[in-house]
Amino acid sequence: MANHYLHIVGTVHLDLKGKDRLDTVIAGFNPQTIALEMTKSREMLPRMVKENISSFVEGLKPSTSEEREILTVLGHYLTDEVIGYELKACNDYKNKKPEVELSYVDLDIVNPSDYINLVLRNLKQFFPMLTPGGDLKKHKKTLRLFSETLYFLQEIGAKKKLEDQSLIHLSEEERQTLKRIYSDQRNEVMAEKIRERYHSGNQLLAVVGLGHLSALESKLTDLNPTILTLPEAVKIYS
Repeated sequence: MANHYLHIVGTVHLDLKGKDRLDTVIAGFNPQTIALEMTKSREMLPRMVKENISSFVEGLKPSTSEEREILTVLGHYLTDEVIGYELKACNDYKNKKPEVELSYVDLDIVNPSDYINLVLRNLKQFFPMLTPGGDLKKHKKTLRLFSETLYFLQEIGAKKKLEDQSLIHLSEEERQTLKRIYSDQRNEVMAEKIRERYHSGNQLLAVVGLGHLSALESKLTDLNPTILTLPEAVKIYS
């Protein structure tokens, strides 16, 4: 039987409704401790990504100055709404309940530029379906629909298959970056830090990227955590 005092929830980092969804899960579970896949140095990642939006937009090869301006606005929109929503949700909950322990449990072994490049690469997923010359309102609607499609794929269990398929199109440099980012050393450290912070009867919620769920489940078998994707958790707590 799963341990209902220890929940590990896997998120998709690019989810336009992610913060609202995670807010619902955190409030519903009402943890005394939150273990977050985060490090002190990565707190500034949203700002660092925003600083790279201009070069990111140029890489999309806009054909007119108007298109460049629209893509820049959309890049900032996605960065503001999506990047770091897990940290925002956890901080908001702690501000409401100062007695809650919020711990960063990740290992800081990756160059921040690797994370920036990965985030910008993932942002590119949102842009190919935008019709040239469309207005900002229409583009934002398209981006929201795409985000919801990814969420739906995660909900029906197809997200892993989608991620595996996307690996086919990676360059060797991108593969090496992912290898550094998804190092098993990080999973080992996160599992150990979650174990240190968990005490029987104390409700602990761990919030990690979807790609870490299976490794953490296997490394914490003795604690028998409840393993949930964000859609599964939302269904329980909404």
